[in-house]
Amino acid sequence: MSRTLRLLLLTGSLYFLWVGSAFGKDYPVHIQYERTDTFPLCKKIGATLALSPIRDRRLDQGHVGRYVTPQRTASYLDSIPAPLGKAIEEALAQCFSRKGIKVTLGSRWDGKKESLKSVETDSVLLVEVDRFWTEETNAIGRLNTNTSIYLTIHLGIKKEDTVITRQIFTSKGMIVYPFSPDGVEEIVNRTLADIFDSFLSSVM
Repeated sequence: MSRTLRLLLLTGSLYFLWVGSAFGKDYPVHIQYERTDTFPLCKKIGATLALSPIRDRRLDQGHVGRYVTPQRTASYLDSIPAPLGKAIEEALAQCFSRKGIKVTLGSRWDGKKESLKSVETDSVLLVEVDRFWTEETNAIGRLNTNTSIYLTIHLGIKKEDTVITRQIFTSKGMIVYPFSPDGVEEIVNRTLADIFDSFLSSVM
């Protein structure tokens, strides 16, 4: 083996070691939604609700956040379950079911009033995701966490022949230490809950 070839192999090995050290492991974020008030949702929504598949319009749909250590090692945050649309859909379905509403998944609805007549349930919900990201930067002695979520929510109420649409953006910044996947999960779910609580409260 020539000296030039050995040098190239050594350089390549060092490069891959550097790349490997620059990226850490991914951390799971279990998406959940628990509505805390006691207002009967079925009074407005009805006894049955169709959940249209979540529309994820983000450019990067592979992750929901990033954690950067003081050594500049990057680890990504991934929704559980994946993809994010499925995670939000399941969280909503579980929340509404706990409130006594029968939920139907997979209903295709375009968010328009004209197509409400083809919906077989009392109401239908469509959520569009424009942003869903948590950025964590680890400085000496503290962890800066910023979560920003931007959703467009459409609720069609068949008996009223009405579609209610809201665009809601929420951002939360916190300083915590040390890094904890559970802590990140709590912040993300709290931010998501603020959005859905705000929306549902506004339509009740």
